[in-house]
Amino acid sequence: MAQIWSDVLGVSLHDIGRRTSFFALGGDSMSALRVVKLCKDARLHISVYDLLTWNILSQVVATALPVDVEVVWPSIQIAESVKGLVQCRWPEYESCFPATLEQESMVGTIATAPSAFVFQMVLELGQDLDLVAIKYQHLVAQREILRSTFVSTEGGLYHVVQSSSLHVPVARASVATLMDFLSADLQRAFTLDDHAFARFTIVQDDRGRAHGVVTIHHALYDGASITMLRGDIEDALLGRQLACRPPFRHVVEYIAAQDSSLAERYWTRYLDGICKPTLVACVPPFIDPPPMNEALVATLILPNISIALKRIDVSMAALVNLAWATTLRRQLCIDDVVFGQVVSNRSIPVVEVEKTLGCLISSVPCRVEFDADNVTLLQRIQTENAAMLPHALTHANVAKRWGQAEWTTFDTEVSIAPSPYCDHSSMSWCEQRAASYYTIELTVIPLSTQELCVQANFDPNRIDGPRARQYFDTMLETLHQFNLEI
Repeated sequence: MAQIWSDVLGVSLHDIGRRTSFFALGGDSMSALRVVKLCKDARLHISVYDLLTWNILSQVVATALPVDVEVVWPSIQIAESVKGLVQCRWPEYESCFPATLEQESMVGTIATAPSAFVFQMVLELGQDLDLVAIKYQHLVAQREILRSTFVSTEGGLYHVVQSSSLHVPVARASVATLMDFLSADLQRAFTLDDHAFARFTIVQDDRGRAHGVVTIHHALYDGASITMLRGDIEDALLGRQLACRPPFRHVVEYIAAQDSSLAERYWTRYLDGICKPTLVACVPPFIDPPPMNEALVATLILPNISIALKRIDVSMAALVNLAWATTLRRQLCIDDVVFGQVVSNRSIPVVEVEKTLGCLISSVPCRVEFDADNVTLLQRIQTENAAMLPHALTHANVAKRWGQAEWTTFDTEVSIAPSPYCDHSSMSWCEQRAASYYTIELTVIPLSTQELCVQANFDPNRIDGPRARQYFDTMLETLHQFNLEI
């Protein structure tokens, strides 16, 4: 186990003893996923929950068990009436299963904000463009997520996988500039009439340059998936062997097999006693939202923060959560705040979940009660984040209903990008878009042990630019303050 920690965290094996804390070495929830994977390769079973909960080497080892068999969750039985509706809409479909709560939430916005959850990935093309189209179509036949759409029924939303033999057209576009295409393509977005919520377009500009643009809806991907998908596309275009990937259906089967009463009990207790909502929206809706002229993005150098977090055995995610909670407390003058936090769910006990393409993330409540010093609050957040992992696939809206609904309302969300120090070549942090769901959506990317990139997107229908800037600036000030004081 010490060797695995050493390999994942890049620290000397001699620095790891029986009483060494995973967090003291710089571990966090994302590096915990890599530890779990390497343990699995070594025929040891340990969950992210156990690793983050116990975190001391000897205690973690005590929870590890030999891996004998993989857990296979029961198949989901689909009603004949649902199958009939799906077949009527898509006669040659391959399979269907219930959409997750997160997928339902995202797809539910396409009528009012069709572009909100649309992502575009740009690849430079330099080879035979006809061959590029053929290679991409070959990839689609092997990747269910690229031929997935959704069907709405009276019983809810269903994820539909089209037949692998379906001919997927690769569109061509000739434009003056690539940006012209990206703007029009984003506005086109997706509808329930699309055979898939992903498409590939070969774009040529007036200068003769060719690009491949992958347009995909967030209901089909998360941060981990985008990294894997980009690699798969590059492998396909270069003629390399493609990795084997399990179907997303296995994740849905795991969700369906869980006892929802346990999640209800957890979230009811977690949200009990809140006496005021945490809302930042402060302007009436605009008929025509004002233009967003400034990007709320900044890079911070925090030279002391890594050492401080190791000293008190907490992760960067806990620090970011406390910083945003402190920001809300200062701006709203309340001592019991709630906001959404994005959880990756890549630690669930599903075979090869780390290789699965799809939207596994969920947004769940994070509550911070300011009744202690910052170090104590950080350690409490750390413990609570580990404890909620088994119940994290509950969507925030459902969790809020289990609390005192009139008080557990919140309208901001925080997410931590995969770390440490991932390749962001497929992501753009310069473009400022409106928030997809919440009034303010904050994203933090660790660029190194001392450097963070912070970006805030906001909904101009619910908060104006200057007010959103106040929250953003307060967040930056709080992080700088933590760097000096914790």
